[in-house]
This record gives sequence, C-alpha cells and structure tokens, in this order.
Amino acid sequence: MNTWSVSGVTDGIIGAIRKAAEATGSGFSYLLHTGAAESGLNPTAKAPTSSAAGLFQFTKDTWLETLKQEGPSLGLGGLAAQITKSGDGQYTVADPAQRQAILKLRNDPTVSALMAGALAQKNGATLTAALGRVPSDGELYIAHFLGAQGATQLLSLAQKNPGASAVAAFPAAAAANPSVFYANGQARSVGEVRATLIAREGAAKMPATSTALAFSGADDGSAGNDTTQVDEQGPVFHSIFRSGRRAPIAAYVDAVWSGLGPASAFAGGAASALTTTAPAAAVPKAAAGAVVHHRAGAPLNLLGFIRPAGSGAQ
Repeated sequence: MNTWSVSGVTDGIIGAIRKAAEATGSGFSYLLHTGAAESGLNPTAKAPTSSAAGLFQFTKDTWLETLKQEGPSLGLGGLAAQITKSGDGQYTVADPAQRQAILKLRNDPTVSALMAGALAQKNGATLTAALGRVPSDGELYIAHFLGAQGATQLLSLAQKNPGASAVAAFPAAAAANPSVFYANGQARSVGEVRATLIAREGAAKMPATSTALAFSGADDGSAGNDTTQVDEQGPVFHSIFRSGRRAPIAAYVDAVWSGLGPASAFAGGAASALTTTAPAAAVPKAAAGAVVHHRAGAPLNLLGFIRPAGSGAQ
C-alpha cells in the first residue's frame, strides 16, 4: 500500500502512529514527534550514512533485535521466530530472502510505528531506572537515537562533564550523524549534543502537532499535552499552508485544493519535497477520495474543505 500520498496520509501515517500508541502504551505525541524528527514522517526515508531506514529510522541491527524481542506480544510472533540470536549477541535471519523481507518492513508505517512504540516503552524503563525519574520526551528521543545505553551514557556525561568531546565518546554515532556531532566543522561537546537532540525532538512538535490536530480530528487530547506555539508572523496553521515564512503553499495542500489525485499530485518529485520543505499532513477522511476544486486566484474556503456540504457536521 502506498501511504505517501494525499489520500493515504491519514490512515497510513497518522493512523498507524495512533494505533501503535494504543497498542504499546507509548504516547501518541512522542511517537508523532519522533517520526517527524527522524524522517519528516516519510515511511520510505533512507539515511545516506548508515543502515537506518523507514518512518523511525531503525538500523538493521536495532530492527532485528526489537522485532525479535517485542514482536511476539504485538502479533508478529511468526516474523520474530525467524530471527535468531547468535552466540556473540548478533540477531540474524538464516534465509537471506526472508531477512531482506523483514528488513523491508521498516518501510511499513504500521509495523515501524509498533516497533517504535515498543522500543520507547523499553527505553523508558531503562532511563527511569538510570535517572531515578521518568525521562522527558527529549531524553526518550535521545534513547531512540543512541540506544538506551548510549542515552544513559550521554546524559551522565553531560551532567558530570558537559564539555567532554561527544565524538570521542560516541565515534560510531558521530560518523553516521555528522550534523548532530559537528557544527561548522567543529566537534560538539556532550552537553551540546544533548541539547541538539532535545532541540530536534522539540522542533518537530509544532508542525507535527499542528498538522495532526488540524487534519485527524484529534480533539481528545490524544496528541499529547504539548502547547503548540503560534508563529509570531502568522496563525497556527502557518506551518501547514506554507513550507517557510515566505515560501509558497505546501505541496500537499496545493495538490488537494487544485483537484489533483494522489498519483498526479506527487509526480515529478513532489513527494520528496514533502520530506524537506513541509510537514506531512493527514487529509480529513471526508475529503479522502474526493476531488476538491479550487479556482486559481480565488479565496480558499477552509471551512468548506474541512466540512464538505452535506456532511451534517456542526
């Protein structure tokens, strides 16, 4: 199923994250922001410097380990059974074709979100024991990024010696994520890397929460308790309708209101633009599959778009 399209975003992305939150007990808000921070909510994203892939950018090793450990409790016991743990602690799949098929599931929003939710629960328990308190979402994101052990090490170092070299402490992670561990060619300290990762998770909150609340009908507080910040130069919907302060209307909104179908809406690289210039949005179910016409230059009828005629919504 192609979920990276105008009509599929609600059920394929936001819906998958919401269901994963319910199934695993992890917060919808945290999973949404982590997906936004990791991939821009693009289920087929691929890291150029590591094996990380999918909505939550799981590396191959972390994916196999998480699926083996958490899959059975989430209805994925058949897949988990095909993964074995070797004597040296590595997780492997005997059949190369099956291994590739299991790794490809990282691009499936439903499975990826389930594994992210399960991993968040596991990481949360580890950090709670190490910190003596419940970790913040930003600290939980560090665990998703570095692993629970790496997060514990980083947080401890940042408290004891924040000026220590993060590159020296995490050489493999630094090589795979230079934008996090370096700034203007200079290696960051552990304190700076901690702040950078927490800021990354925080930066994903405003656009991700705004689009989820605006288009998925989440009015029950399930998107978390975060306070959405309003852009000082525009309304709260600013990030949905524009890809930047002075950039044109976001690609997915332009496509829907121009009456384009999913296939033509993202032809010619528009899908990739979503991952770099605009937050992924969930289109209202009432509009999914329908053609919404908008005459160029005419005022946009936002209420008419969200509440089509004859819907009976008040």
